[in-house]
Amino acid sequence: MNKIIFSMFLAEHLFAGPTYETLVFVSDDLKSTTTYKSVRYESAGIKQFLFGENFDKSTITYIKPNRYEWKKYNNNGVNEDDLYFPNTTNHAYLQNEVVKISKTKEGEYFFQVDGGACIGQGCITNENIISIILPKRFKLMTAESFENISGKYNYNKDANFKLIENTLTLYTKNVKGAYAKIWFIDNSENAAIYKNVSNSLEKYSQISVVKTDTQTKITMPMDNVFSSGNAVMKKQGKEWLSVLFNAIKDKKYLEIRVEGHSDNIPIHNNKYASNWELSAARAADAVKFLIKKGVIDNKLAAVGYSSTRPLVKNNSANNRAKNRRIEITIVGKKAN
Repeated sequence: MNKIIFSMFLAEHLFAGPTYETLVFVSDDLKSTTTYKSVRYESAGIKQFLFGENFDKSTITYIKPNRYEWKKYNNNGVNEDDLYFPNTTNHAYLQNEVVKISKTKEGEYFFQVDGGACIGQGCITNENIISIILPKRFKLMTAESFENISGKYNYNKDANFKLIENTLTLYTKNVKGAYAKIWFIDNSENAAIYKNVSNSLEKYSQISVVKTDTQTKITMPMDNVFSSGNAVMKKQGKEWLSVLFNAIKDKKYLEIRVEGHSDNIPIHNNKYASNWELSAARAADAVKFLIKKGVIDNKLAAVGYSSTRPLVKNNSANNRAKNRRIEITIVGKKAN
């Protein structure tokens, strides 16, 4: 399992007892974070943040106080980038960073946040507070705290966590350092739609199901759904759409878009003048089938794209078969 750790270490040489506050906002798409890190002391002195080697300083968008320097600091033989403050009682920075949040086999997301560590000899933090703010569509499942009291991080089963709406805060006292691990799930209606649809259709290896923040897209090979040059659905297509309908019949969604796509071979058919007419007729037939099953008609749309949106180049029989497809997009309600 990959770990995401914010390396926000402070070297304290003169005074003990600082208070650390780490505030992490997770983006809605789970691809980036905004982190605010603040440290306060009762007495002034030399203070610094260590960020590891070759740190990308452009991710830091705000630093206080203004009297700071970037230096190199030899930390146990490693020349780390050092945000150095010559004389202050408090300092902070704001960082925007692209991250990768892991996903477990069980479908939960995993995230680890470091609250920082006091690395001077005998240095102990008075308080080390970590707050993680998740977008509203996610639900926290589990949280764990690891705290360094005597030079080694250990799991604290009695950690002081507080959860208010989607803000989880870990409070620790008199530790050298602390970090939190959290596991959470997408609790939006679209996530429930995707889960039902993907579980229901997974037995059909020909069908692909993918999810974005607000949509679930199902791609079905056209040759399995309709006969060549025909817009009357085959038995296989009816089976697939029936399974799909049963997966979403109790779910809330804004719209279902059915798209017909063809390859670039011109059609020779007295009934359909071109692939435009054929792809549109196939999409319409799928829509009519869903209406008969019970989908409300004002939540449906049928579109024919002909060969204008290929998945791959139409340069082989296999590629043309990939481009002949029905795509069904279920538009879920966006999380507030």
